[in-house]
Amino acid sequence: MYVSTGGIEVLSRVDPILGRFIAERGPVKRPLGGDPFNYIIFSILNQQISGVVASKIFGRMRETVGEITPEGICRAGVARLRSCGVSERKAACMSSIAGAVLDSKVDFDDLRARPDAEVEKILCAYPGIGRWTVEMVLIFCFNRPDVFSVLDFGVRMGFRALHPRADIKRYKRLYSPYGTTATLYMWERAAAAKKALEH
Repeated sequence: MYVSTGGIEVLSRVDPILGRFIAERGPVKRPLGGDPFNYIIFSILNQQISGVVASKIFGRMRETVGEITPEGICRAGVARLRSCGVSERKAACMSSIAGAVLDSKVDFDDLRARPDAEVEKILCAYPGIGRWTVEMVLIFCFNRPDVFSVLDFGVRMGFRALHPRADIKRYKRLYSPYGTTATLYMWERAAAAKKALEH
């Protein structure tokens, strides 16, 4: 199953520059990320370190903890998480959200039925979880159609490549209710710009 990419015709009409890139790039498919708890744990881990390093540490966590579940994280505790290379702050954040899930203070099935703003309010109450992490959960786990992530570096890079001097927040409103599709194409535009710089 892939992230939905509805509204291409609407986006192309309201932003012809983006529309030309969409026509040039063609369809984009990004797989849904699956389990939101796993996604949150990896997002916490990934903060302020490279993706390569985060993936290695996540692999060590799996070897030590087993399947990344709330039960596994709580059972491991901060000390064992730190032995995998997780910082003390991040280990505490992971334990906090894991405990909240086990105590039914966070119910992902319930969150799937709530509006985006409510999901953000509930999850951002826990340390280590910010708006960007919630936006990624909304896109890749809940398949929400209108998430234009102005905080995401790749989105901002792609947007600047298309609109060097424009206000990204104004375009966020313009792209609604198809912000997620716009986000996916901004990532593609950023990747194209990076590739061009490398050659």
